[in-house]
Amino acid sequence: MAHKSIVRTWLQAALHNPLSHGDSLRRDLCIRFILETIWRHRNAIVFNQFRASIETLKMQICSQLRIAIKALKVRNFDQINSHLNPILVRWNPPPLGWAKVNTDGSFSPATLSAACGGVIHDHWGLFLFAFSNFLGNCSIMEAELWGILRGLNTASQIGLKQVIIEDDSVIALQFMEKGCPTSHLAFELVHRILQAAMLFDNLVWSHTFREGNSLANCFSKKGLQMNGIFRSFGSLPDFAIMPFFFYCSGSLIQRDP
Repeated sequence: MAHKSIVRTWLQAALHNPLSHGDSLRRDLCIRFILETIWRHRNAIVFNQFRASIETLKMQICSQLRIAIKALKVRNFDQINSHLNPILVRWNPPPLGWAKVNTDGSFSPATLSAACGGVIHDHWGLFLFAFSNFLGNCSIMEAELWGILRGLNTASQIGLKQVIIEDDSVIALQFMEKGCPTSHLAFELVHRILQAAMLFDNLVWSHTFREGNSLANCFSKKGLQMNGIFRSFGSLPDFAIMPFFFYCSGSLIQRDP
C-alpha cells in the first residue's frame, strides 16, 4: 500500500504541474514510458517467474529515460515551420480492441541489398512487438511486401485477431485491395500475403506517409545490418527509443516537400 501511495502522489504532482503544450507532451510521454516499463516488469514476475531487484529496474528506467529525454529535447513540439499549405502527419493508435502493424522496406544502394521491418502497437499506442529482417538481393517493392507478410505472420503468432496493416507504399497496398497481375514478379508474394490475411477476424489496409511510419522504418533499416537474420523484439530495444518518442508523441509532423 505504501508503494501505491507513493506512485499516486508522484502522478498527482507531475500531472498538475502547469506546463507549455510541448513540455506537457514530453512529460506525459515520460510518465507513460515509466508506467509501461513497471507494468512489463510486473508481468514478467507474475507470468514468467522473472526475478530482478528494484535497483535493476530503476537503472533500466533511468538509462532509457536519458535517451528519451535527449530525443525530446531535439524535437520542438510547440512550433511547426510556416509553409504554404503544409501537409501535417501524425501516427494514430488503432481503435479499442485493435492492434496496428506498421511495416516498411529499406534498400541499400551501397550493398544492393534490402530489408524489411515492422512494429506492432495496441490501442493505447503501447509497444507490443517488432521485427527486423535482412532480405538480401531484392527490389524495394519486394521489401515492402515482405514487410507486410512478416508483419501479418508476427501478428498472428502473438494471437492478434483485429489488425490494421499500415504501410507507406501506395503500390503495395493497391496490390492488396485491387489485386496483382499474374504476370507481375510479385504475384506469388502478394498471394501469400492475402492468404495470411485470411487468418484474422478483421483486417484493414491503411496508407500513411513516411513521416507517420518512422518507427517501422527504424526497424527496417536495422535489418540491413543483420546479414541473413530475422530478429523479433518483445520489448523496445535501445536503438528504437528515440524514434519511439518522436513517433508516439501524438504531435503533428510537417511532411517534407
